[in-house]
Amino acid sequence: MKPLSIFQVLLIFLLIILNSCKKENGQFFLRIIPSTDTVITSLQVNDANGNFLIDGNYHEVNNRIELSYKLKNLMKYETIDWTPQMIYDHYTYSDFPINKYLGELEKMEQDGYYTLNISFTYSKSDPIYVEPIYTQWGAVYGDYYFYSYNYFDNSVMTFSTQE
Repeated sequence: MKPLSIFQVLLIFLLIILNSCKKENGQFFLRIIPSTDTVITSLQVNDANGNFLIDGNYHEVNNRIELSYKLKNLMKYETIDWTPQMIYDHYTYSDFPINKYLGELEKMEQDGYYTLNISFTYSKSDPIYVEPIYTQWGAVYGDYYFYSYNYFDNSVMTFSTQE
């Protein structure tokens, strides 16, 4: 049996390495389905190249996806058993900014298609008690309960290898 030359050993080693490497040349495409809710404003989706076009069609996306939008004029606080004599309004409204990092895209051999459905959800706190404060003039502020509202992104991104 004839011993292998250095060239043959290097060739075999190179073939093993090249065959074990996975080709990752698939492209990713994203389409965004915005919510029809009119409280969502300033909707922006960014990838590694900047702002993303939001028109319901698939567009090529690179590496990572970030989402940001503003919920306009939603209820922040609700006072329980409100009376006109209270110094606070029954409802307090505010804008809520939403920022979410949706992650990096895993490289694949084939093309991938993502669909992002924009939506949000909210939570209402248990009643919160505000203790009374007495001023030097005898006025009483407080002695009431209120609810606090928080809003969260509930967007869903689905993946498919078919358009």
